[in-house]
Amino acid sequence: MTVLVGLDNPYSRNPRAALMPIPANCAGHRTWSMIRDVVPDYTKLEYIRDFRRVNLYPTTRAKNGKGATALDRMMADWVFLLAREGRHGHIVLFGQRVRLAFAKYIPAGLDEQDVISQRVRVDHAITTMHAVPHPSGRNHWYNDDACRQQVGELLASLRPKEQIK
Repeated sequence: MTVLVGLDNPYSRNPRAALMPIPANCAGHRTWSMIRDVVPDYTKLEYIRDFRRVNLYPTTRAKNGKGATALDRMMADWVFLLAREGRHGHIVLFGQRVRLAFAKYIPAGLDEQDVISQRVRVDHAITTMHAVPHPSGRNHWYNDDACRQQVGELLASLRPKEQIK
């Protein structure tokens, strides 16, 4: 199973609501809709079932200011351990701040709008990390259909194999 990683959830403090496809136009809804652009009959229930969805800050809003970067990295280590213990082969990082939190696992110096995939080995476990721009409504990168298609195809390919037709 693939793990999708966001920053926090402004709509809920429930960790199970991370990147949930409701309400309309939230990051989870936009993520699901990009897959649906590629797989037109893909349902919200399939999205919920097909991906493990977590936030760096599962029950609170992300902190800003002094100490935020160190805390982000600590939370990234927690997510990486969670993914590794669950034998998840892929982790998708949404947004620049989440990408920077995982800096020790993926290449640095990339533009925040780059889409990257990097195989990572830690303690005999291999995981593929994918970093994509954040799917918020404020990110105009997704207004380009080719960019939206690129991420939609990546996410569609990361569904469980029995779901890929």
